[in-house]
Amino acid sequence: MSEVPKRCDVLIAGSGPGGSMAATFLRQKGYDVVLMERRRHPRPNVGESLIPHFWTYTDAAGVTDRLVAERFIAKAGAFADWEGERRHMAFRNYGFSRPALHVERDVFDHILFNHAVGNGAQAFEDCTVQDVEPGETVVTRYVHAEAGAGTIASRFMIDATGQQALLGRHLDVRQADDDFRFVAIWGYFEGSSYMAADGTMQPPENARTIAPTTFVTGLPYSGAGWCWHIQLRESTSVGLIVPTERIRQARSQPGGLEAFFLQQCAELPQLSILLQRARFIPGSLNVINNYSYTSARMTAPGCFMIGDASGFIDPIFSIGVTLAMYGAFTAAWAIDRSLRNAERAESSRAIFEQQIQTRMAVSRALCRPAFRAPAYTEGRLKAAMRLYSTAEHGLIRDVTGLSGRSINFERMSDPAAA
Repeated sequence: MSEVPKRCDVLIAGSGPGGSMAATFLRQKGYDVVLMERRRHPRPNVGESLIPHFWTYTDAAGVTDRLVAERFIAKAGAFADWEGERRHMAFRNYGFSRPALHVERDVFDHILFNHAVGNGAQAFEDCTVQDVEPGETVVTRYVHAEAGAGTIASRFMIDATGQQALLGRHLDVRQADDDFRFVAIWGYFEGSSYMAADGTMQPPENARTIAPTTFVTGLPYSGAGWCWHIQLRESTSVGLIVPTERIRQARSQPGGLEAFFLQQCAELPQLSILLQRARFIPGSLNVINNYSYTSARMTAPGCFMIGDASGFIDPIFSIGVTLAMYGAFTAAWAIDRSLRNAERAESSRAIFEQQIQTRMAVSRALCRPAFRAPAYTEGRLKAAMRLYSTAEHGLIRDVTGLSGRSINFERMSDPAAA
């Protein structure tokens, strides 16, 4: 193992899609980057459904060919069974020439991590960042499994620690999102059928020739709770977004969360049909308790938060990885601009803050269930919506409509755009 340096230009905590992509973008600009990861790759993660917008950032990072060579499952679009209505959409109808994907996140994240290392980032796995002191020189304390405790000074630091939200907790700016008091619980099945874009049910062996959709369905006991079904290469990811109080009850029942999860899968009409011949993989159940949160601010002197470290919203529209990559690209731009001219550091940080806050606010507003949708009158949200193309407006309208949430889009858009 190489020795952890005492100084660097940029320290990045966390090597998910946001952290690894940020490391690559900054290395492309010639900066000395140290990337710290508390686990070892490949490591499992949720969020297997990617919308096609992510290709923009993998092209910029020069990693697209590696992802294409992996031959992940192409995703045709989305299919919803919501409150008795079946709706579907296909990305090809909105001008996308490259597919969305269903990916195994351990493999996907490992590719991005290796690409960052290949571009010259110094990476240290089994290395947990414990604390950060923002400032003109950022001081970060860490513990490495082999080297022990240490500190590293950097000109800038990027928090990409995901749900750990290291910087947000340190600054006490992380806030629970009361509109989404839910728990995410998910597991994996073998041999599940899937829904194609034309509404037909297909066996798993057809996934290479007939592209699957991401299937979603609402939960009968919750207006905002829902379920996902994502066909992967060797398994299927199935997850529930369940109200917190329901999970409390489930934990105390015989069999606990696993029994509750399997019962729900068996009782949801369309999902139970898809899983009729499937086998649950023992030991694959996972839970995220702190489901949704925001950050009052996403920067500090010398520091930037990206991806889930900046906030986590309802993943019903599969936008998380793309937002993380956008954050990585924008943070790299802001840091580069600051290092080239120190007088622009404050303005660069302010621009980053505005961009990420606005993107998160738009995404969160679109995710809110229709029965809670207020009149979104914030000027920045409507201004942001005006930047989207006509095709993108159509996509947002139709995707939100799958789960009965298009009213949120309509209230944020100008009448002509809507």
